[in-house]
Amino acid sequence: MFTENRSLFFDTTNGVAVEATINLGRGSFRTFKVIFDAGLENTAVLGVQIEVPNPSLVCQTADLDTAPAVTHATTIEIASVAYKIINRSDDGTGISTLTLQKL
Repeated sequence: MFTENRSLFFDTTNGVAVEATINLGRGSFRTFKVIFDAGLENTAVLGVQIEVPNPSLVCQTADLDTAPAVTHATTIEIASVAYKIINRSDDGTGISTLTLQKL
């Protein structure tokens, strides 16, 4: 595990990171800082290349581990837009990537 201060990357005052609010269920919510990417992905449909939404976020794994209810289908809100987590990938260095689907 790296010992660097990762929180510097998730500073909302630098214009890169934003706050996300995750729904932990039973009326419990948690807000943490993420780097959000509302990007597009190229894919082939019936032999035609199209761009489809591919939203994702990067966050500190510790922010997810303190909320054990964070699994597939957990909902998260970023900039008043609701998403569902469809994949979680922890890189082993304390950083996680969540692939999202807009609700």
